[in-house]
Amino acid sequence: MPKDPQSGIINYNLGTAYYKKGDYQKAIDHLQRALLSEDDQLKKKVQYNLGNTFYQMGLGQDKVGDTQRAIFSLEQALERFENVLNQTNKQQKRDPDAQYNYETVKRVLEQLRQKLQQQKENQQKQQKSEDKKPSPGKEEQKGPQNEQQEKQSGSQKDSQQDQKKDSSD
Repeated sequence: MPKDPQSGIINYNLGTAYYKKGDYQKAIDHLQRALLSEDDQLKKKVQYNLGNTFYQMGLGQDKVGDTQRAIFSLEQALERFENVLNQTNKQQKRDPDAQYNYETVKRVLEQLRQKLQQQKENQQKQQKSEDKKPSPGKEEQKGPQNEQQEKQSGSQKDSQQDQKKDSSD
């Protein structure tokens, strides 16, 4: 009998394998399918692995300079670890690994938010300083225009003087 491709455990295993390969998007796709399982223990493992996957994805996005998407991915990771911590019933201890990962993601997320805020402030400062400076393109255009205007007005003066000379002769 062939295994059901929609099986939660199969998708969990595939998601975990893709995570280990570093293919985080495929890992997320399979892990999210595994969440459809009715097995609560499996769901808890899936949430945990989703948290790790979103965390790694976010770190990669930040490395390539996409801080905004990195923040979004880390928020997703934080939510997944929070789900794991909330799934623990009162007789069980909170998952120490999930708690540690939650705190780590929270700390990194705060750093990225500060980084993004700093980037925005720097862009605003740069924009303000550029607004205060005259545009180099406009200065260059004024130079030749002024020269052309001067030549024209000089030619007109010469013509007027020539006309005066002709009339006085």
